[in-house]
Amino acid sequence: MDRLLKISSKVLTVLFTISVFIITGFIAIMIPANSRAFYNWQFQKKDYYGYTAYEYVKLERVNLTDESAIKYLSEMELEDLVDLMLRTMRYCIFLEDELNPEIDGETVRIFRQDEIDHMKDVKGVFGGGMILVLISILVVGVCLPLGLIKKKSYYENCRKVPIYTIIGIGCFLVIIALFAVFAFDFAFEVFHRIFFSGNYAFENGVMIGMIGGIFYDLAPIIILLWVILFGGFSVGLYFYHKWLKKKFK
Repeated sequence: MDRLLKISSKVLTVLFTISVFIITGFIAIMIPANSRAFYNWQFQKKDYYGYTAYEYVKLERVNLTDESAIKYLSEMELEDLVDLMLRTMRYCIFLEDELNPEIDGETVRIFRQDEIDHMKDVKGVFGGGMILVLISILVVGVCLPLGLIKKKSYYENCRKVPIYTIIGIGCFLVIIALFAVFAFDFAFEVFHRIFFSGNYAFENGVMIGMIGGIFYDLAPIIILLWVILFGGFSVGLYFYHKWLKKKFK
């Protein structure tokens, strides 16, 4: 029975550490992905054949046939594009039902059907991620009080488990990073074939003009925030272990 309890405690500790990693990752993604300042900066960079994303999106009106959509893009200000991007993010996290913007109660159809279908797939990926985050929150909500209540048992049986788990996570991420660096096109293709059912390669369109150039700056920011947040957890864990060592030595 004692052996079973020790194994269960170690498994819960692994799940707790992984759950914290997932939660901090979600926070690291949501902060810049919902930042008006980030998009203001991005949409004024000249990334698209000498155009800024803002200029490129406005030029996409020549590929539209809907008069209200053409008028919308013609009159679009930079802040309108930022609002559209934030709306897209709200759509991805299920806070908006419609991807296209609404003006005076009417939907302005600036996105093609293939763009809408692709964003439905993106929404599905976010939905799966949010479910994973909710499960992680439940795991942390169960494991954290247990660890705090059973301090001695945790220190004696599980104190090394989070360290090994963090090392394991780090090794896994290094492998993924090396794979992405040395075989980016292949990794990109595999990722999209796994998570997206429809078309994901667009030569033009408002959606690709809006989001196509942001990932190279978004990814480093997310990684940095993730390292800071999860690093903060790791440092806190280190000092907690030092305190437990003094208490139970």
